[in-house]
Amino acid sequence: MRLPYIIMTLLVASAVSAGAQELRTWQPLRTETIAPGIEMAQSSTAGANVGIIRGDGATVLVDSHIFPTVAESLARALAREGQPVQAVVNTHWHIDHVHGNAAVARVVGPSLDIVAHQTANRDIPDRAPIQLGFWPDFFGRDISGLQDHLAGSDLSEGDRRSALEMEITAKERLATELTHADIAGPTRTFDDRYTLTASGRTIELYHFGRGHTEGDVVVFDPATGVAFTGDFLVGASRYPVEHAAAIERFLALPVRIIVPGHGDVEHGTASAERLLRHLRGIITAVEEGIAAGSGPDDIAAGIPDTEGLFDPAGIARRSYDALTRFETGTFVSHGVELTYALDLPAGDGPFPGMVLGHGSGHRVRTEQVQTAAQWVSRGFAVLRYDKRGVGDSHGHYAGIGVSNSDTMLALLADDMVAAARLLADHPLVDPARLGFHGASQAGWIIPQALVKAPDIQFGVVLVGPAVSVGLENAYSDLAERSETSLEEVYRRFDPANDPGGFDPVPVLRDVRQPLLWIMGGDDRSLPTRTSVANLEPLIAAGAPIALEVFPTGTHGLRDSRTGAFLPVWDTVDRWLEAEGLGR
Repeated sequence: MRLPYIIMTLLVASAVSAGAQELRTWQPLRTETIAPGIEMAQSSTAGANVGIIRGDGATVLVDSHIFPTVAESLARALAREGQPVQAVVNTHWHIDHVHGNAAVARVVGPSLDIVAHQTANRDIPDRAPIQLGFWPDFFGRDISGLQDHLAGSDLSEGDRRSALEMEITAKERLATELTHADIAGPTRTFDDRYTLTASGRTIELYHFGRGHTEGDVVVFDPATGVAFTGDFLVGASRYPVEHAAAIERFLALPVRIIVPGHGDVEHGTASAERLLRHLRGIITAVEEGIAAGSGPDDIAAGIPDTEGLFDPAGIARRSYDALTRFETGTFVSHGVELTYALDLPAGDGPFPGMVLGHGSGHRVRTEQVQTAAQWVSRGFAVLRYDKRGVGDSHGHYAGIGVSNSDTMLALLADDMVAAARLLADHPLVDPARLGFHGASQAGWIIPQALVKAPDIQFGVVLVGPAVSVGLENAYSDLAERSETSLEEVYRRFDPANDPGGFDPVPVLRDVRQPLLWIMGGDDRSLPTRTSVANLEPLIAAGAPIALEVFPTGTHGLRDSRTGAFLPVWDTVDRWLEAEGLGR
């Protein structure tokens, strides 16, 4: 059953005249059915959208509106329908999302669960009441404008004047509500992920990282693909570098419908993809400005206004602050100076550490900002560096071929080990909790680095080849930049005809640390099927390798059918937890 319009008792208007029709445009809540059992109660006066997720005889609300009377009316209406509120999930601490918590609790009683990110334990009681001070002023300006309009306009004595007077009266009473900071904080908190069951309905709660606030929560209904995102995607970014990484993780969910904290429902994920592009563009501009020696004001002055972003210059300054919470310098490997940047998470440490390796070609540290942000958001200090002979690093880099692969890949592995030694000596890094991460060509390098540095705790390889350099080249010649079906490619590809070059399999037999290996079944750069065939016997023999293959994954670990990001970081998180690694 769809809820009727919920009209606060102070809006007693029974007429269907033109004046009453005009009044309807600013009533506190109206509901819209989004999917089976899911509705959005939208506010056109003020405050955030409220999500309504119905189970079998119980309801979960997503946020609770800014006006307690509105929240109370909604809770009572649901109770009358036989759908009492079981829980409220707060997407973040802002007052327009949480002020109704206490009102719902008064209706429901002590059984009500209020669920939020763990930071809400601090932010709702400490910060939300302070934010209340903004709203009476907001309504005061609005009321003054309405009063001026009433006094200065040639209104008839009929419905239009009556409607305007009623609107002024109503908003005066609404403003009065915002002088009372009766706010209930969470009864239950979580860190990264939490599953909430409401009368047989399973709802997933995610904290993908800091973004709009420190504790943004996305509420996802797997049965319908509906995601309630609060203000995570509204374009106001307090932690832009981490925000971009968090949006990438969000896009790995199979989201079909987005219900934002403000505004209308969206089918698809275009708003998230657009915000991610905007943030990446600003982050890249800031990175380039830092590399050129520019200060934050000069960099921010060059950031254009961007539709859908609040304060792009401010986002640039915050990106600068985040990106300069890093150290730069050089370390030496085989007599060559390599230039690095060390990204640090918030806090005093000691942090686990991560060294980022490289894919093929001429790779520099600025290309690894987004990957670094993923690890920083997980509490890691991250060292990224320019490949030898590339960017600001000295030495010589030669492309990897059959003839030079043994020598060149061993040298690149030594570079990773030297980077790990530097990281281990940092006063904010725990030397007993270090790992290697890399993609593509790094699949040949990281196993060697782990063998050379047995004190490194673990490795993560994305789309790395577990075949020889010669076989990888032969496969890519058949599949890359080709429209030939992969079935036909594999028919033509002959693993027995190995051109040679470095072979990672003997090295992998000697790896003793946990190693996560993630691949894509539709990879056109390396032969996933042959790599899996090489890895599985090692795993069966007891090698500490965890293998995850996304059947439709490309070399960029996107879904080959839809282009959507795959849930790679969910896999990483589960593996880290299972291995007892990380923070």
